[in-house]
Formats: sequence, structure tokens, C-alpha cells
Amino acid sequence: MNPWLEFAKQVLIGFVVTMSVIVVAYLVSKHIIEKAVRLFLESLGIDDIAKELEISKALGRYKLSEILAIAARWYAFFYILTAAAGVFNLQALIPVLGMLLSFVGNVIAAALILLIFYLAGYYIKTKAQESGSPSLAMLGEGGYLVILFIGIVSALKQLNLQGIDLIYQIITIAVAAFFVSLSIAFGVALGLALKDKAAKELEKLLENK
Repeated sequence: MNPWLEFAKQVLIGFVVTMSVIVVAYLVSKHIIEKAVRLFLESLGIDDIAKELEISKALGRYKLSEILAIAARWYAFFYILTAAAGVFNLQALIPVLGMLLSFVGNVIAAALILLIFYLAGYYIKTKAQESGSPSLAMLGEGGYLVILFIGIVSALKQLNLQGIDLIYQIITIAVAAFFVSLSIAFGVALGLALKDKAAKELEKLLENK
């Protein structure tokens, strides 16, 4: 057989096998893995918990179970691809898919970390706004931004980006300073309030005498 025809045949077979593996991996991850994870999370009542905590509004039109199921789908997709590449001896794809699997895993983990911090900050902000106190609402907004910022840095740290450790330390110090300042301000305000109240009580006591 002509060497070029043999080469073309091998390329065609490799292409067909690769595309078949991709299609099967996607179908399995989407229609089996994603649905199974979503049903499992729904059975745990995770969406009801999100609704009770009033954080479901922060997710828009998606449910928490759907977001987590989508993350599971994409990780499963690349995992199946990597496993299939080994089974079908697709040597050229194994290193690439291995790196992709690791990268996708880190991206999903970073996204979940950011989601957790975002929902926590949103919950605090919402509760502060519901209190009806302007000062608490302002503190809630500040707390939300601080928590979200920490979440972003933590997510970036999960991606192993250079320089993130230094930024994380700086933010940790800044957050600690913020809460210390907040505690001092609260203590001073409380002290002044108690001072005025004590003065009034003392004045009443002297008048009674």
C-alpha cells in the first residue's frame, strides 16, 4: 500500500476515534454525571437551604444544585477524556489532557471558593440591610466587599498564580486592621452612649435627693 495512503488512513482513524471519544465523554458527563449530581444535591435539599438563607437570589436564574452539577460535568468530561485516551492508546493526547484535567480541576475549585465567599458576603449584606439600620447596612456592605475580595484572592491562590501569597498576606493584615478599627469605633460609641446615660441617671439621683 502507498505509504501516504497508509498515513492518511491512520490519521483518519485517529481523528474518528478522538472525535468519538469526545462526543461520548460529553454525552456521558452531561446526561449522566450532571443529572446524577444535580438529583443527589436536590435530594439533600441544598436548594431549599439556599432559599432559606436568602442567597438563592444571588444566583440569578440558576439553582445552587445546577451550578455544582455543571462544575461536576466539566470535570467529569475531562476526566473521561483522559481515561479514554489511555484506553485507546492516544499517546499524543494523554499529556495534554492530563494538564487540562489538572487546570480544569483548579479552575472549578477556584470558582467554588469564590462562590462560597460571594454567597457568604451576600448573606451578611442582605441581613444587614434588612435590619433597617443605616450604620449596619453600611457595615454589611463593607463586610460584603471585604469577604468578596478575600474570596477573589483565595480563588487566585488556588490557581497557583505568582505573587498571590504576598497579596493574600497584605489583605489579611488590612482586614485585621479594619476589624480592629471597627471594634475600637464601636467601643468608643458604646462608651459615649453609656456615659450620657450614666450622667442622666446621676442627675436624676441628685434631683431626688
